Amino acid sequence: ENRIGWLVSIDALLYALIFLLIYWAFGLEICGVAMLMWSTGYPWHYDWTGGSFGRVPWLFMTTLGVCALKRGLPFLGGAAITWAMLLRLFPGAFIAGVTAKIVYGCVQFFRGKQSVFMTKEHWRVTLGCTTALVGLVLCSLFVVGNFGAYGEFYDNTMKHKQTKLTDHMGLPTMISYHPDHVGKKKKRARLDDPWSLWKQHRKDNLQNRKLLHYGLILGLFGLLMYIGRRRSDWEVTSLSAL
Repeated sequence: ENRIGWLVSIDALLYALIFLLIYWAFGLEICGVAMLMWSTGYPWHYDWTGGSFGRVPWLFMTTLGVCALKRGLPFLGGAAITWAMLLRLFPGAFIAGVTAKIVYGCVQFFRGKQSVFMTKEHWRVTLGCTTALVGLVLCSLFVVGNFGAYGEFYDNTMKHKQTKLTDHMGLPTMISYHPDHVGKKKKRARLDDPWSLWKQHRKDNLQNRKLLHYGLILGLFGLLMYIGRRRSDWEVTSLSAL
């Protein structure tokens, strides 16, 4: 029990380190705002995220990535975000902003409007991402034994992603909404799975609106590319949270 208690407390320590990172990169004022948001936000309340193992490392590594970019450490920034992606997959979206800037720079280079293919900072971000991806995966093989574990990790993530749950948030949840298909109207207590009808409607709605779904994602990527011309890497990385 004592060992379990110490393991659970690692997440609490990482929360504290997250705010120290924000203070290091952005100063006391922004750190105070971040602490206020974290302490009053119900979706990430401790009832949801606490009392388990390893819920916070991805958030810590993502925060480290943004803070490192803010402090002018692109290699560390890219490596940290890649580490977060290897823990949970979805934090890989945070690299979308820098990717958009790189794509825009490449287009400008081939049009003859930019003298270099990629800036030094973007080469360093790319090197950090690559180093972390190769290094961490190879090191993990000593524990998991083979690459099959990564396939299982991906399959498990996709299973959770495709299974509609009442606490899901984000764009797919918004797009799959229909006032006639809410839980209080579609829950059937007599069924083995009372939520099966609700889940099916959610899946069907999302499938029927997939053009809107993917169009919004591509549109956001395009906007990141557009505003990235006048924004720093840490800013477009933060905006990638959208």
